[in-house]
Amino acid sequence: MIRQYKLLQTIFHNLSLVHSVQSKSKSLLKTGWNGNGKGTVSTVRHGYQTLLFTEQGSWRTANGDNFRFTNMYKWTLKKNSIAVAHLRQGLNHPVPLLELIPDGNALRSSKPHICKQDKYFARLTTSSLDLSLVWKVMGPKKNEYMEYLYMTDPNDNK
Repeated sequence: MIRQYKLLQTIFHNLSLVHSVQSKSKSLLKTGWNGNGKGTVSTVRHGYQTLLFTEQGSWRTANGDNFRFTNMYKWTLKKNSIAVAHLRQGLNHPVPLLELIPDGNALRSSKPHICKQDKYFARLTTSSLDLSLVWKVMGPKKNEYMEYLYMTDPNDNK
């Protein structure tokens, strides 16, 4: 139990060091999103257990279309998990996404996030100080894999 909490603390600390994000998406369906993104991440601590993430950047689809994106997330360190919420409706109206629980040397979603008929599963791993958040989305019209690489070194352009 102590080892699991130490893992949660380490990953939560590493999240507070994140400066940039790179993402890639792959869909096994013709209707899905395929492409790559990159951007900056700013983090703000709210007490010991809460971290706010603001991601801004650009997304390029496989057919060459470019989009700007902005996302805000709230990460909350709990006794046995890290909770993740999307702040698309503002700080006072978080949309709970999932609870990440220890699974070996990584964190995984305790149960899928349900959005309509789609199920979102996630796994968060760490390598050195960088973090990789992998999403698997399954549903009647979705079969997608998304990976977000969160980098802690502001000079790192992997």
